[in-house]
Amino acid sequence: MIEYVSSTVEHIRRELENNRRPGRAYRANSWWRCLRRVTRLSKAVPGTAKTLTVKTLSRIINANFGRIQFTPDLMPSDITGTNVFNVATSTFNLRPGPIFTDLLLADEINRTPPKTQAALLEAMEERQVTIDGELHRLSPIFTVLATENRLSTRARIRFPKRNSIGSC
Repeated sequence: MIEYVSSTVEHIRRELENNRRPGRAYRANSWWRCLRRVTRLSKAVPGTAKTLTVKTLSRIINANFGRIQFTPDLMPSDITGTNVFNVATSTFNLRPGPIFTDLLLADEINRTPPKTQAALLEAMEERQVTIDGELHRLSPIFTVLATENRLSTRARIRFPKRNSIGSC
């Protein structure tokens, strides 16, 4: 069993290194260190292949990939989803948001309002989201890799330290 885990870990590490784009400074090992701790915050500058790295990792482990670009006008329902009324059946149907995935890249998390950050934090901590008072479970392997844009000071909202998800 130990040999199997070791070989799998080595395979993932090799694949991440092999799929880097030439000229990109961001190292796959940085993401690898983050993944060992499940959920992390990366403070890398834009254009360092963070999305490519997480997409590659999701492909390697056969997991679903999702990405949310956080903006100042993003609402909690934009990431969690919402119930939509179906006129034909006179019922509400859940339209799941991008948070219903296995590996989620939360890009520039410091640009979104605290209310939206709180919805993400609930998902990260409890592996569930609340939509219209109803709980919805997330994937058992749900993992968030978040980035913070340190370069842009426009519409920047500090991520609360007490809710911090670490740093790479």
